[in-house]
Amino acid sequence: MKKILNVIIIHFYLELKIMFRYLVSSLSDLLLYAGTFVIILFFSNTEQLNLFYHTNKGVFMVLIGYLFWGGGTAAMDTVSQCIENDAKTGILEMEIQSIVPLWGINIIRNIINNIYIWIYLTIIGIALCVISNLSLKSLLYLLFITLIISTVSNLGMFGIGLLFGAGSVRFKYMGQWSMLFQAVLLVGSNITYPVQSNFQLILPYVGGIEITRKLFLNQNINVSSFGYYLLINVCWLFIGILVFNLTMAYEKKKGSFEVY
Repeated sequence: MKKILNVIIIHFYLELKIMFRYLVSSLSDLLLYAGTFVIILFFSNTEQLNLFYHTNKGVFMVLIGYLFWGGGTAAMDTVSQCIENDAKTGILEMEIQSIVPLWGINIIRNIINNIYIWIYLTIIGIALCVISNLSLKSLLYLLFITLIISTVSNLGMFGIGLLFGAGSVRFKYMGQWSMLFQAVLLVGSNITYPVQSNFQLILPYVGGIEITRKLFLNQNINVSSFGYYLLINVCWLFIGILVFNLTMAYEKKKGSFEVY
């Protein structure tokens, strides 16, 4: 147990060190997230959200959706890109030898990455408050409940990222499919509008967005929606870990890590 804890601390330190060394890249990421949110907000129908949720805080409803999408896709993209890059550089085999499973190492990477993502998203939220004369107190409450509830959906999105990572190991170069899936999520989920179909609820963060919006507005929430939200994300995480482990076992037996 002590060895595992030491490995976790070392990986945590290394990921932080890498992040601080690439501050210029971090600034460009902030601008990218801010630009994406502006575009999403521009094409959003806040009046529809106001009517559906019986509120005048449609902009906040869009922000909640964007926070879930931004954090979720980052969780998915981090694991899939790390696995693909490690396979390209030839260190994937070395990581397999660690006493911490590879998916566990990538969870550590995700924690570090999410710290940065939430810094970006908080800055964007504060800027939105300043520009729109929205309540800073309301924003801080929104960020707090979104951070707590999105932790569950980020695990589900992490599971999907493992599926893309498994594809990178088995079929190579899955990056473009991951980007395409992120775009589909942006258009097909409830980021800028309420849930249109129960089918959407199979996506990891859709239920979380609805729960958070109602919590923020002090509206009644069906207890079963929490259970379904948790179940969906546990399933995605389990499926991701299972498929990834099976893929790695197959590659070690019949595949080749040297050829990429």
